[in-house]
Amino acid sequence: MAIEKVKEYFRGFGMEERIMEFSQSSATVELAAKAAGCEPERIAKTLSFLVDGRTVLVVMAGDARVDNKKFKDYFHTKAKMLSPDEVETRTGHAVGGVCPFGIPADVQVFLDISLKRFKTVFPACGSASSAIELTPGELEKYAGSREWIDVCRGWQPEKPFVPEKPFVPEKPSESETPSVPEMPSVPDTPSVPEPSKKYLSRMPGGFFIYEADGDEKITYVNENVLKLFRCRDMEAFQALTGGSFRGMVHPGDLERVESEIMAQIASDTYDYVEYRICCQDGTVLWVEDYGRLVEEENGKYYFYVFLVDATEKIRLRKLVNRRDHLQRVLTTLANDVDFDIHCKDCTIDVYGCFEQRFGRPPRKKDFIPFMCENCEKKGEVKLFVHSYPMEEQSFDKEEQDVVMVDGEGNNLWTRCQIAHFKGKDGGFDRKIGRMLDTHEQTMREIYYRQGAEKDCLTGIYNRRSGERLIKRRLKSMEQTTSCMMIMLDVDGFKMLNDTYGHPFGDNILLQVACALQSTFRKNDICARIGGDEFMVFLEDVRDKGVCLKRLQQLVTYTLQDESVEQYNVTLSAGVSYQTGSKLSYEEMYRRADEALYEAKRAGKRSFRVYSENDT
Repeated sequence: MAIEKVKEYFRGFGMEERIMEFSQSSATVELAAKAAGCEPERIAKTLSFLVDGRTVLVVMAGDARVDNKKFKDYFHTKAKMLSPDEVETRTGHAVGGVCPFGIPADVQVFLDISLKRFKTVFPACGSASSAIELTPGELEKYAGSREWIDVCRGWQPEKPFVPEKPFVPEKPSESETPSVPEMPSVPDTPSVPEPSKKYLSRMPGGFFIYEADGDEKITYVNENVLKLFRCRDMEAFQALTGGSFRGMVHPGDLERVESEIMAQIASDTYDYVEYRICCQDGTVLWVEDYGRLVEEENGKYYFYVFLVDATEKIRLRKLVNRRDHLQRVLTTLANDVDFDIHCKDCTIDVYGCFEQRFGRPPRKKDFIPFMCENCEKKGEVKLFVHSYPMEEQSFDKEEQDVVMVDGEGNNLWTRCQIAHFKGKDGGFDRKIGRMLDTHEQTMREIYYRQGAEKDCLTGIYNRRSGERLIKRRLKSMEQTTSCMMIMLDVDGFKMLNDTYGHPFGDNILLQVACALQSTFRKNDICARIGGDEFMVFLEDVRDKGVCLKRLQQLVTYTLQDESVEQYNVTLSAGVSYQTGSKLSYEEMYRRADEALYEAKRAGKRSFRVYSENDT
C-alpha cells in the first residue's frame, strides 16, 4: 500500500509516529479538515500535472485554485492534469491520497506560497484516510521541494464584485429588437456583436462568458440565464452570484466542477460538467454546462458556456440507475440467472452470476431449447453476458420467512430476501428486498416435517423428534431451572392387545396420548417412544409437588372403550428430576426408566421418583 511507502519514508527521519490515520475518509479538502480537526484552508492538497513529459506535483492550500495564466507564465505551458490512472502510475499514490512523500525520484515537487500563511499544514500520507501535521519549513524539507512558486488564486483576500453601473433591461417596443442583458463593460473583455445578441436571446438555453483566470468574472449573460436563475433583472443576478462563475455553482459542487473542468481542458478546449445552481427563490436546479476555453487577442482566456436545465433529465437518470441497481441486487440475492432472447435478430442476453452458480461461462447451447424454430434458422446466434458479481460484497444478506395477511384475512407464507447497505456512520442507510410467494412450498414443508416429527397414530412427537427437542431444551436451560422427565407405559398392554385386538390397542394408545396432553402444559414435550411407552419432559418446574400430584391422578385414571364392556387399564410411571442441566438426556432417560421398572415391581398403577435426593 502507498501509505506503507510513506511510513517507510518518514521512518528514516524518525517521524513515522506523527502520521495520523483516520477511521473516516479524508479524500477531499472538507473531509480531510473534518478528520484532522482544522480549517479547510490548512489542508495541503497535492495536484498532479504533466509538464513537458515530466510529472510535476504542486502542493497548495485547501482554498487555493490553479490560476491558468500564472501556471502558464511559470511553466511555459498550459496546465494539464493527469488522469486518475496516470496519477497512480506516475506517483505511486491513488487519487485521494496523493502527497509529495515516498514518490519516484523523477517526480518534481513545487510548493505554492498559499501555504506560507499558516504555522502548520496537513498534507496526505498516501491513502484517502491519513495526514501529517508539518510546518511549511518541514514540508519544504521532507517533500524535497524545488522551490516556492505562485501559481494559485482564490486564497488571497479579494474585493467583492461591485458593478460600476447595474444594467436593467428595458421592455422593447414591438418594432425594436429585444435587448439582451449584459454585464457592465470591462476593459479588454470579449465583446458580443449586436446581431449575435439578437440570436443569443432567442436560444432555447442560457449562454454566458466568464474569465478563465483571476476571479472568474462573468462578462456576458443572455436573458435565458436570468430566467434559469429566476432573477427579474441583471442587478438581482449580480447580487445572487457576485458576478462570478464561482457564485453560480452550488457550494457543494464547486470543488468537483473546477477539478473536472481543469482535467478536461488539459487535453482539449471543450468541457462538459453537471452541477447544481441555487435560484433566487431558493429552488435548486441541475444544469448541463457545455463550455469552450478561448484565448482572445489580448492574451486572456475566457470560457464560452451554453447552459441547459437538466433537472428532469438527471432525476430520470438517477431513477433508472436506482432501478438498475435494484435489479442487480435482487438478482444477486436470489442467485438467479435471467435471459432475454430476441427472436428477430437471434441474440441472447444473459444476466446474473451464471459462472458463479454453475462454475463455467454460459454457452449458446444452454439456451437453444428455449428458442423458437425461426431463431435457430436465422444465421449465427449471438450470446451477450451481463454479469455483476460485484454486488455480492457490497451488502449484508438476510433471509427470513414471514406470514402476511391477505385481504380475506388468510395467513400466507412469504420468504423475504433483504440486502442491508451500510452507511458511513456504520448503520444501515438503505435496504433492498423481495417477497417471494412460498406459501404452497412452505405448507408442503410443514406437512412433511410434521409427518416426520409426529407419531402417525397418536399425533404427538415420535421418539427421534422428542429426543432432539429435549436435548435442545437441556442445552439452553439455565442452572437455576428445574426439569422433570417422566417415562410411562400401559400396564398389561400386550395381553389387552392380544385379547381384544389391535383396534382396541390403538384406541388405548390414543387415549393415553390425549390424557398426557390434557394433564400437562402446552409447551411440555409429549412423545411416544415405543409400542406402549411414552415420555413427557417438563421444563421450568417451579413446584415439584404439583407435578407429581397430576401424575398421581394420571396413573390412577381408568381408560374406557365402548367396544368392550369391562376392562381395567392403568399406567405406571418413572420420574427423573434435576435442577440445572448437569445430567445429560441419556442419564435422565436411564434414571426415569429405572424408576419406571421400580414402579412395575411395586404392583403397577403407580409411579416412582429417581433423583439425587429422592429414592
